[in-house]
Amino acid sequence: MEDGARRDRAYAELFGDEWESFPDDTGESQIEVRRIRAALMKERRECDIWVTSGMSDMAMLGEDGQPFRRELIFYAEPDDDYAMALRAVARFPLEHETSLDHGHSVQMYGSFFVPGGAEALATETLDDISLPHLVLLAPLVRRHQTLSEELAIGGCPVDLLWVVPISAAEHALKTQQGTDALLDLFEARKHPWLFDPERTSYLR
Repeated sequence: MEDGARRDRAYAELFGDEWESFPDDTGESQIEVRRIRAALMKERRECDIWVTSGMSDMAMLGEDGQPFRRELIFYAEPDDDYAMALRAVARFPLEHETSLDHGHSVQMYGSFFVPGGAEALATETLDDISLPHLVLLAPLVRRHQTLSEELAIGGCPVDLLWVVPISAAEHALKTQQGTDALLDLFEARKHPWLFDPERTSYLR
């Protein structure tokens, strides 16, 4: 409870104290998802900021064996619902006994953010899903990159990971040439800062 109160205070500093809550009723290791309505970037365009609260209760282990803690953030057009999709990604490390950090990519989980993706995945039609995978990057908004200055749990600073659905070809580029190559592609194609569920691959 003390960690939750500390996280609430840090979130209030970053996002304000008004949000819509999508609680987790699955039992153990509960992960709440929050939706914050905001106007961001230079054009002050209204959007929904989706952020998890509870993923950081579980410490993950890095390649060096040291623990670290993360939460997820996602930027979208107003009024769509990404609570279940974001919670599924947040539960990935626990369910697969692994870790998620900056630069990591996850196969298939991007499909949960695309209309019809989860249903198509269940019927094994992965080739028909435009953005079946995802990559985790530093948050887009500079202020959101400073959560670790506001929040530490169990002695571990907590950072946010920006969830970005990507195509199979983009996932292959990132896997073969590294995250910087994917970021260069995003920059060249002026990748939108708000998620577009109708986006097609930047690569053939």
